[in-house]
Amino acid sequence: MVKVHVGGHKIKVGPSIKGRRNGGGTADSPNAGSHLSLGGASLPPMPPPEELRAKMENILDLMNITGPQRQIMHNMPDEKKWELIVRQQEALAIEQERREQGNVRDDPKSFIAILNSEPTLDNIQSLRINLNSKTLDWVKEFIETDGLTVLFRVLRELEMKQDRTTEDDECVFECILCVRAVMNNHSGLLAVMDRPNAIRDLGLNIDSANNKTAERVIELLSVISMLPNGHKLVMDALSHYQLIRRTRSRFEPIIKVLKESPVEARAAAMMLINSIVNAPDDLYRRITLFTEFTNLGLDEVVKIGCSSQSNSLRMQCEIYTDARDGDREEAEELDDLDIDLSSPKAITESMMRRLDGEAGYESMVAVLRELLLTTNKLLGSASDDAWSMIQNIVHALYLRKDEEAHLMDFGQGFDETGFHDVTLERHNAEQKARIAELEQDMDDLQALVLPGPDGEDVTAKLFEFKAQIEQLTKALDDKEASVVKERTSFKDTIERLKGDKTSLNETIEDLKLKVEQRDREVASIKEALQAAKDETTKAREQAALAPPLPPPPGPMGSNAPPPPPMAGAPVACSSAPPPPPMAGAPVPVSLSAPPPPPMGGAPIKSNAPPPPPNDGRPR
Repeated sequence: MVKVHVGGHKIKVGPSIKGRRNGGGTADSPNAGSHLSLGGASLPPMPPPEELRAKMENILDLMNITGPQRQIMHNMPDEKKWELIVRQQEALAIEQERREQGNVRDDPKSFIAILNSEPTLDNIQSLRINLNSKTLDWVKEFIETDGLTVLFRVLRELEMKQDRTTEDDECVFECILCVRAVMNNHSGLLAVMDRPNAIRDLGLNIDSANNKTAERVIELLSVISMLPNGHKLVMDALSHYQLIRRTRSRFEPIIKVLKESPVEARAAAMMLINSIVNAPDDLYRRITLFTEFTNLGLDEVVKIGCSSQSNSLRMQCEIYTDARDGDREEAEELDDLDIDLSSPKAITESMMRRLDGEAGYESMVAVLRELLLTTNKLLGSASDDAWSMIQNIVHALYLRKDEEAHLMDFGQGFDETGFHDVTLERHNAEQKARIAELEQDMDDLQALVLPGPDGEDVTAKLFEFKAQIEQLTKALDDKEASVVKERTSFKDTIERLKGDKTSLNETIEDLKLKVEQRDREVASIKEALQAAKDETTKAREQAALAPPLPPPPGPMGSNAPPPPPMAGAPVACSSAPPPPPMAGAPVPVSLSAPPPPPMGGAPIKSNAPPPPPNDGRPR
């Protein structure tokens, strides 16, 4: 998100500048766009709405903010308004303390003189506070009395120091914040844009070990790149960085920030990349920039960033992805760009086809031949420098005529013995030529910042853009909070269902055990029934083979028939007496009754067997 505001409308300082420094902290910019704190303590209680509005009016009058910027600041949340009021009152209290101590440095000329003689951390911090809290006329006077020249000279001297201390790094950070405060109004913005060397000095601090410094530099370069002629100035600063630091690519420090810095700095780096790749109108130029970033491994970094928890980083990564894919699809539709721009072979073959039969064909072959000889001749860091120089020269040839000064910059470090560093300052003649080339763009920019029917305040546009981004970010934050809440509820439901599932699984296991026990019991019962059935069948078979048992004797007087006689036993007569014979009827003789005794004189008939016959032998 672009965090450049009009008039320095937020002031973030502690109870005293010296106290903050001794506490180990570094004062951030009033426009840092981060959560503000008052020396680590909470803000005083917020007054009622009417009193808050009145205090806000006084602050805006003091800061000389009018027009659409004033309305935008009135629309800020009450918490932000109260923070602004407290910071501004604190800054005024610090200045009052300085006056009471007799250390009065209230006018721009005094600050410039002190910076020339004593560029200490306290003095630079005091300048930053005044640049953010004083009127626009005060800032204009600072610029007109060469305050920017002194400020950038201090920054350059700090950057060139060999043995930098922690306080030196803090001074660099404060210088960057001072530049940022100057750029908060259109006069300061024009003054910075009119100093290409100043933008180069900014660019050399993009690799600062202080993450906050690197983040602020990237933000400023992003703002500059979105202004007329700004893209050219930013690319010049990055190319200057490449030659001074001897890196393989001009975009290497930006990629380093993306890979190693906190999420806020990474979001700022992606914003700068988006401003770089989307600025050119020419499709081929944009494709070339996308390819250059792809070769540095940006696609993998962006893929990870698209799933980041940070709304700002995720949004910038999505913007880059959409722009890259859109340009690639458009390029594929064009016959003359229907090649793989990441393939050296495809590029060379396309060049051969296009120059076939043209006057430039032989020159192209000669260039390729020289490149081959360069490859064979140079090794290691010398080869890296050579290829970087060749790339920059070819790039300068591609640019528009008003960018031919790039070629002059790159060529001044080349001679027949090799390469050496370009100078940090342009020659006076080149500077005058650059200023002349920028005049038209400056006129266009002036038209933008002058109020009227034909233009708007560029800072107002930036402010409106920031307000829109903040609204979008707030909506995304609210949506994310809603999603997090729903996700938490969903997770709780899942955990509850998991618990229910575990309980059901345990119940199912218990039921399975019971079913298995019942199955065993049923099997045991079946086995017992089968055994009993087998025994019954066997007993029936044995009973069928055995004689029947006699019936048990009946009770006395029973009419049941007597059992059959035993074998060899005499047949007993019935106990019932025979009926008396009828009168005159013969008396029947019982077959079983003994015969009646013989009559007197009758021979006794014996039932004994007759004696054996006498065989004449004695007995």
